[in-house]
Parts: sequence; structure tokens; C-alpha cells
Amino acid sequence: MLHFIRQHDMKIHKDTMHSAMTVVTRLCSKVEPRDTDLLTCSSDLGALLNHDDDKISECALRCFAALIDRFIRKSIDPIELATSSGLVEHLLGSVASVNESDEKDSKSDESGTRRLARTPAFISIVLSLLSNICRGSGEAQRCTLCNA
Repeated sequence: MLHFIRQHDMKIHKDTMHSAMTVVTRLCSKVEPRDTDLLTCSSDLGALLNHDDDKISECALRCFAALIDRFIRKSIDPIELATSSGLVEHLLGSVASVNESDEKDSKSDESGTRRLARTPAFISIVLSLLSNICRGSGEAQRCTLCNA
């Protein structure tokens, strides 16, 4: 389902995309950390982090939150999932850019990476995800990610 959304998003009505991403978010809370399709799933989610539609991008963040939470509940370090998909870089870039502008609209940074509107809900998701990655990963706790 996620691969279909990623590949055919321009052909699907926005409401259908939003509904599909809601379903994907619920399914992500059921994924087993040792699932063989997890790398493909995280790759597709990573690609959706910079989607043109802010709701799709925010849903991708929520999917990662569900996956990270699943890892933590199973006592499995989520650092590989978080780093292989580009999630950590995206989150850190989002935190760094929160104070750069008071604008509420989406924009692109100097590298061309699209940034979401910085709503309180978005900031909450970003900070929660960073916190959970640090809480669930011994490797993340030893690096500068959690010592900032």
C-alpha cells in the first residue's frame, strides 16, 4: 500500500491519499521489528517525508513514530531504522529550522529539501520522535544526537 502511494500519488485524489496514509499509520503500529519488508517500508516512508502535501509528510512522521514505538516495546534498538531512512537527518533539520523563520507556510531550505509548516503538532511529533529514538537506542544515547 505504501509503495503504491509513493509511486502513484499524482494519480490519486488527495482525500484518498490522506485516508490511505491514515490506514498505513495504523498498520505501522502492528509491524514487527524483524519484518523482512521493514527496510522497504522505511525507505518509502523516508521518501514521503518531503512530500508536496504537508498532511502526507506529517503522516509519514506519525508512521515512523509508530514504528519506533514498536521497536521500543519489543526492546529492540531503533537506530538502524531511524538512520537508514533519513529520518534522523530530517528530524534534526526540522528542529534546526524551527527558529529560522516565523512563517507558517511550507518552504524549501538552501539544499532544496522541502520543509513542513511548523505547526505546534508538527514540532511535537518531531521532538517526541527524537526523544523516543534516544530513549530506545543505546547508540543514539552515546552520540551527539541526544547530547545536544
